[in-house]
Amino acid sequence: MDSVFLTLLSDAGIASAVVVGLMIAGVLIPKWVHDQAKDDIAKRDATIANLQDALDLERQRSNDANQAGLVTNQLIGGLLRLAEHGNDDKAPPVPRAALDLTGKDIGL
Repeated sequence: MDSVFLTLLSDAGIASAVVVGLMIAGVLIPKWVHDQAKDDIAKRDATIANLQDALDLERQRSNDANQAGLVTNQLIGGLLRLAEHGNDDKAPPVPRAALDLTGKDIGL
């Protein structure tokens, strides 16, 4: 009984090696299927790269919009302070730096 089991086991191992060898050689899996799979993987990688670039651009746009919002808030705050103190002669003068913005502040 043991010799039969060992024979079956060795035959199964040899058969598995033959099947894997035929797959590698392109006999069991046609070459065109393998080439098509490689092309599909290349297209998928290109699509992933394009989507990553689009995501990076979207993040940059979001950061730019956030910076523009902060500058707008500074401008509105400066204008409000100017309006509050502009009509009152006893109010302290608004410092000139409160309204000084440079191109760097607005992302230029």
